Amino acid sequence: MKYSVSEILPYLDEGETAVETENRMIVRKVKDKISLYQDHWHTKIPAEDFLTLYAQSSFILYDAEDTGISEEKDEEYYAWRRRSQ
Repeated sequence: MKYSVSEILPYLDEGETAVETENRMIVRKVKDKISLYQDHWHTKIPAEDFLTLYAQSSFILYDAEDTGISEEKDEEYYAWRRRSQ
Protein backbone atom coordinates (compact mmCIF):
# COMPACT_ATOMS: atom_id res chain seq x y z
CA MET A 1 0.00 0.00 0.00
CA LYS A 2 1.32 3.45 -0.90
CA TYR A 3 1.12 6.40 1.48
CA SER A 4 1.41 10.15 0.99
CA VAL A 5 3.92 12.15 3.04
CA SER A 6 1.25 13.22 5.53
CA GLU A 7 -0.05 9.64 5.85
CA ILE A 8 3.42 8.15 6.45
CA LEU A 9 4.41 10.62 9.19
CA PRO A 10 2.39 8.94 12.01
CA TYR A 11 4.07 5.61 11.16
CA LEU A 12 7.47 7.27 11.39
CA ASP A 13 6.45 8.71 14.77
CA GLU A 14 5.77 5.12 15.92
CA GLY A 15 9.28 4.03 14.93
CA GLU A 16 8.45 2.44 11.57
CA THR A 17 10.76 2.69 8.58
CA ALA A 18 9.47 3.79 5.19
CA VAL A 19 10.81 3.74 1.65
CA GLU A 20 10.17 6.53 -0.85
CA THR A 21 8.95 4.64 -3.91
CA GLU A 22 10.48 6.64 -6.75
CA ASN A 23 14.08 6.98 -5.51
CA ARG A 24 14.12 4.01 -3.09
CA MET A 25 15.18 6.32 -0.27
CA ILE A 26 14.92 4.96 3.27
CA VAL A 27 13.12 7.25 5.72
CA ARG A 28 13.18 7.04 9.54
CA LYS A 29 12.41 9.40 12.37
CA VAL A 30 15.27 9.80 14.85
CA LYS A 31 14.41 11.98 17.83
CA ASP A 32 12.81 15.09 16.32
CA LYS A 33 14.37 14.86 12.83
CA ILE A 34 13.57 12.82 9.73
CA SER A 35 16.59 10.82 8.56
CA LEU A 36 16.88 10.15 4.84
CA TYR A 37 19.24 7.47 3.51
CA GLN A 38 20.29 6.56 -0.01
CA ASP A 39 23.24 4.61 -1.40
CA HIS A 40 25.88 7.34 -1.18
CA TRP A 41 24.43 9.93 1.17
CA HIS A 42 22.24 10.57 4.17
CA THR A 43 20.84 13.63 5.90
CA LYS A 44 18.50 14.71 8.70
CA ILE A 45 15.83 17.35 8.20
CA PRO A 46 13.01 18.79 10.34
CA ALA A 47 9.60 17.14 9.90
CA GLU A 48 8.15 20.40 8.51
CA ASP A 49 10.76 20.43 5.73
CA PHE A 50 10.12 16.75 5.03
CA LEU A 51 6.38 17.46 4.57
CA THR A 52 7.14 20.29 2.15
CA LEU A 53 9.99 18.71 0.17
CA TYR A 54 8.29 15.33 -0.31
CA ALA A 55 4.68 16.51 -0.74
CA GLN A 56 4.47 14.84 -4.18
CA SER A 57 6.18 11.60 -3.15
CA SER A 58 4.66 8.28 -2.21
CA PHE A 59 5.96 5.87 0.41
CA ILE A 60 5.64 2.25 1.45
CA LEU A 61 6.34 0.76 4.86
CA TYR A 62 9.54 -1.24 5.02
CA ASP A 63 8.93 -4.84 6.03
CA ALA A 64 12.12 -6.34 7.47
CA GLU A 65 10.50 -9.79 7.47
CA ASP A 66 9.99 -9.73 3.69
CA THR A 67 13.54 -10.52 2.59
CA GLY A 68 12.53 -12.98 -0.12
CA ILE A 69 14.83 -15.61 1.38
CA SER A 70 13.33 -18.82 2.67
CA GLU A 71 15.20 -19.99 5.76
CA GLU A 72 13.88 -23.52 5.20
CA LYS A 73 15.24 -23.68 1.64
CA ASP A 74 18.48 -22.07 2.80
CA GLU A 75 18.93 -24.84 5.41
CA GLU A 76 18.18 -27.52 2.80
CA TYR A 77 20.81 -26.06 0.47
CA TYR A 78 23.54 -25.92 3.11
CA ALA A 79 22.68 -29.43 4.37
CA TRP A 80 22.94 -30.74 0.79
CA ARG A 81 26.18 -28.84 0.23
CA ARG A 82 27.77 -30.27 3.39
CA ARG A 83 26.87 -33.81 2.30
CA SER A 84 28.34 -33.37 -1.16
CA GLN A 85 31.73 -32.09 0.02
